[in-house]
Amino acid sequence: MTTQNTLALTVALTLLIFGCKTPSKSKDSISLKDLSPTSKLPDQTNLVLAGTKIPVDLSTRQTGQEFAIELSAFGEIVELERYRLDENSFALVEVLGENYDPAMPILQSEMVVNSPWKWKGEISAAGIRHRATAEIFLTDDPKALFAPNSKVWKVKATLTIDAGEQTTAERVLTFSFVPGRGLVSREFGLASSRIPIGSDPPTSKESPN
Repeated sequence: MTTQNTLALTVALTLLIFGCKTPSKSKDSISLKDLSPTSKLPDQTNLVLAGTKIPVDLSTRQTGQEFAIELSAFGEIVELERYRLDENSFALVEVLGENYDPAMPILQSEMVVNSPWKWKGEISAAGIRHRATAEIFLTDDPKALFAPNSKVWKVKATLTIDAGEQTTAERVLTFSFVPGRGLVSREFGLASSRIPIGSDPPTSKESPN
């Protein structure tokens, strides 16, 4: 066999062995499907308003790509969360009467832990619109007490909102997911939080995660 033929055979074997392998997922990455964001949630939860914990009923509904979480007390809806799910993202559409345009992706099809992604758009409420941007990232939350035997993944979105007159306001939103159990908890600053029964309300002290 000539040197040229030997080289060609070596190249062919290398491609056969290494070139046909499917790339494996990094141990530091997780997919949208892994977090099952539209899983059914318990029928009761706690709504925390300004530090006060209020037991409420919870219901979910999914119509097409829209997934909604309704919190109600005495037969009246007190808070509504609306999200949009497609093959590329799980995105926030509306919460606390505020609409996000375009919907803000809080999960992506594939995510690298602690690697941020961006959002840019507008937040509107009562006919008033504000330009806004957000930096969003996913991390694990080993300190979550509401799922001691499960892996908890926390998404943190830091919003910067154009408040007019060359001033900005910052707001932090967090969303906690447990694989197979869905969006078990969310916090919108200290204004409003939804936490599982038996959990303590969030405090003003920022978590190190």
